[in-house]
Amino acid sequence: MVDGHGHGAISQLMLHPEAKLLAGRPLRYPFGFDGANFDAAIMVGQHAKSNTDGGHLCHTGSFAVENLTINGVSVGEAGCNMLFAAYFGAPTVMLSGDQAACEEVQALAPEMEVATVKGGIKRGSASGLTADENKLFNGACVSVSPEKSRNFIKEKARAGVARTWEISPFWLEPPYELVSVLRPQESGGKMRKARVTSDDLLELLNMPRKYED
Repeated sequence: MVDGHGHGAISQLMLHPEAKLLAGRPLRYPFGFDGANFDAAIMVGQHAKSNTDGGHLCHTGSFAVENLTINGVSVGEAGCNMLFAAYFGAPTVMLSGDQAACEEVQALAPEMEVATVKGGIKRGSASGLTADENKLFNGACVSVSPEKSRNFIKEKARAGVARTWEISPFWLEPPYELVSVLRPQESGGKMRKARVTSDDLLELLNMPRKYED
């Protein structure tokens, strides 16, 4: 189990006695995942990628990122996580989060189980906004009750694990080109772009990005 925010999102006091938790910084891809100890991946509490219509707190890595593509395919944090799991031959079998995030991953892996536990209420894209403007763009949502959410997440996680071998991993073939676009630093300002390439997915995801001026 990985606390994707470094620390604080997962209560260690509530963990199953046999669970192990990776938390703190720095955290780099693949977050402790490997091909020897894991058969599948599950994401809980995921948001949609930057600029998603109808999402809640949409962003990709940070609120400063306008868009990120790998081999021309726009992906968010969920897509990147699905790719590194597939790198080790494991499918991502379930995701919980807002409706937009669930729709996002099922577009990449249609067989995946999803648990929609909230929905953003703001329509439209935040494209072109600054990081601070984006942070405030779609912060409101309608959420399912905690008890109902927990039960639904457990149900869908159980179903995903049971169907592990039926769910195809989301994968992109090498060689790779990653293009990241940053939002303008001030309203109406210029967006900046970085491009990195590699024949190895994990190297690509961890490469430093130098943005053009």
